[in-house]
Amino acid sequence: MYQGTKLALFATSPGPRGGVGVLENATARAPFFGGDLVGSLSIPSFGENFDSDTGEISEPELRAQFEKILEALAD
Repeated sequence: MYQGTKLALFATSPGPRGGVGVLENATARAPFFGGDLVGSLSIPSFGENFDSDTGEISEPELRAQFEKILEALAD
């Protein structure tokens, strides 16, 4: 990875923790790979918070956080 490359990390799982342990681990290591971490988000209970018909996060607050991170990634 090139120094200063913007990156965002996301994790999810079918359970209520949403892969938060893996996400914390990856977030802690991102700087060692030269990435500029602009955000991270854990999406818990994937089946309840993701609409597979639309391909979008269905829970409004999670979706807003996701979009905010994507905007930071695009800047």
